[in-house]
Amino acid sequence: MTAEQALRLIRLQTAVNQMAGRYGISCMEIATAQTGPERAIAHRSAARQYRALMRLTSTLTDHALGGTR
Repeated sequence: MTAEQALRLIRLQTAVNQMAGRYGISCMEIATAQTGPERAIAHRSAARQYRALMRLTSTLTDHALGGTR
């Protein structure tokens, strides 16, 4: 593994950790949101964060397994 590849993996891991934190915050916002538009907005935000987290996790896994994604 080159230094450039290692740096990319560290950046990707950091992005996954940050996205996981954002997703956690979104879930807490759902739990505390009142009914109506506030809750719907929180659900959409959490869904976006979850999809982004899954994409990042998938990419990190591919790299760990030797893929070039």
